[in-house]
Amino acid sequence: MLTIFFRDRIFSTKYAPHIHMVFEVQGNTKAKLDAMEEQVADIISKYSKDGIVIGNRRDEKRNKWRHLASQTIHFKNIQEEMPKLGEIAGEYINASSPIIRMGKEIMNLVK
Repeated sequence: MLTIFFRDRIFSTKYAPHIHMVFEVQGNTKAKLDAMEEQVADIISKYSKDGIVIGNRRDEKRNKWRHLASQTIHFKNIQEEMPKLGEIAGEYINASSPIIRMGKEIMNLVK
């Protein structure tokens, strides 16, 4: 699944305005991918030129979920872009976007 974090990201005194998109896996899929740590990292690394970074490298806490990779979307002009937030996020999650292609490649590991 993709999770988009925007609260505390868009209006922050610590960071420039942005949203954070995370590729998350859960349950059995997470367990299977945890056993393929290096293969998953290799796939994510292929997309680093597109701004995608490895999320939680290892699951130290044994959660039922895991953020495998993430991408940050920075705003240039928050006043103009805020009304178009859905459109902007949509540009990053269409079928040809890097995080979607990366996600499909990772999910092919558990077929």
